[in-house]
Amino acid sequence: STVIIGGPGDACDAVGSWTDATTCTLASDVADNVVIGRAGVTLDCDGHQITPPVKPPPAVGEVLVAQGAGILVSKLQDVRVRGCHVGRAGEGFGIGIWVYYAEAVEIADNVLVENVQGVVVQSSTGVSVRDNRIDASWVSGIAVQDLAAMTAENLPPPLPQIEVWGNTLSQGS
Repeated sequence: STVIIGGPGDACDAVGSWTDATTCTLASDVADNVVIGRAGVTLDCDGHQITPPVKPPPAVGEVLVAQGAGILVSKLQDVRVRGCHVGRAGEGFGIGIWVYYAEAVEIADNVLVENVQGVVVQSSTGVSVRDNRIDASWVSGIAVQDLAAMTAENLPPPLPQIEVWGNTLSQGS
């Protein structure tokens, strides 16, 4: 089942340890989806892999639904994801790392391989996507989506700010 880091159902101790009050450091690879479960958390994969759980391959049109997101940060703030290897040759996710309706998130120093989309930042603000390596994404390496939906009416100033820099994309990503 999905591995939750922080919050209710926290499973950090099953795959690593809390190296301080806010940082879960992996001690092993994870063959499942990872969800950050509370604000203020750092997921430090320490170079470990996150790959999809073993299940039958999806039909072509079902790839995004069947494989989900490798790491999901949704409706949280102050989250960091670093040092993760998400997906691998022949075993990628629909989205490697998905930041959805989040604020003040840093995605740094990760390696994403053979995911349909490498990193997706959707309807979020204050996000930094930096120094990641993204290889062989099928649709996009880094996608910033739905900023038009974020208006001054539903967000306090400043308006959405997304930084994308220092990333390496290859093989059509």
